[in-house]
Amino acid sequence: LRMENSLSNALALFRSEHKRLPKGELQNLEVTEIFKQTLTMFEPMTRAKNINVVPPHKAITGRITAHEEPVRQIVVNLVSNAIKYTPPDGQIRVGLHDNANELMIHISNSGHGIPAEAIPHLFTKFYRSGEDRAAGKRIPGTGLGLNIVHKAVESLGGQIYVKSKPGELTLFLVRLPKREEQAESSGASI
Repeated sequence: LRMENSLSNALALFRSEHKRLPKGELQNLEVTEIFKQTLTMFEPMTRAKNINVVPPHKAITGRITAHEEPVRQIVVNLVSNAIKYTPPDGQIRVGLHDNANELMIHISNSGHGIPAEAIPHLFTKFYRSGEDRAAGKRIPGTGLGLNIVHKAVESLGGQIYVKSKPGELTLFLVRLPKREEQAESSGASI
């Protein structure tokens, strides 16, 4: 699964550098369903590490009109990263806030957090925090996932933020506009 995910990330990045988003393929998506599918796919990994996963509240549907592929890339890569960096017996929280103008996605995980000096570099292609290597930890991956997330968020006209409390948690917050015109007019590649 890790090898397939790494290869998928590499291919997505390669495609993103050589073509633009297709026009006219916007769909009405329920992001809660994408989260449900993603959490089911990664359930063996969370179970193996005894990670408590708190899914989005059932009452929130998280609807957005957008291209499905970049939304799915955002969800899959952020959940995958949260699992990688959550220690055994830790916790991952997934949430959505849906209003008339935007959809907010937030994913947090317990763990050692991200050093403040690393945060500005997180979305750089192939970037891996030196702290993990210095501590002798080997976290699998290629360093492409967050770069792909960043490109996907930009292609949808959105923004992504990172907050981290060392020794406690890391939070990724994605804000995506819900209006079709914003998603189509961003012109960003993915």
